[in-house]
Amino acid sequence: MNDRDDKGRFTFNNKISKLGFQGLVNKRFNGDGKAAKRWLADLGMWAYDQALPTWMRNFHEKPVIEDYQGGKHGHSDSRLQF
Repeated sequence: MNDRDDKGRFTFNNKISKLGFQGLVNKRFNGDGKAAKRWLADLGMWAYDQALPTWMRNFHEKPVIEDYQGGKHGHSDSRLQF
């Protein structure tokens, strides 16, 4: 058991990925897990836009970590639930 699927991706509840996310939260977001999840959701929306043709994009701006530190970001909540 190496906590990976047949394609080499981490599986759900993988210990390494949990530690990596907690490290990101501690290092970049000063322990604010909600801000990290908002940033990750916004990053996903931006990345999805990049895969679409220009005429179909919603034009999400690429999220910058510094904007999420200290509650500076404008989102009050996220539609994604973790």
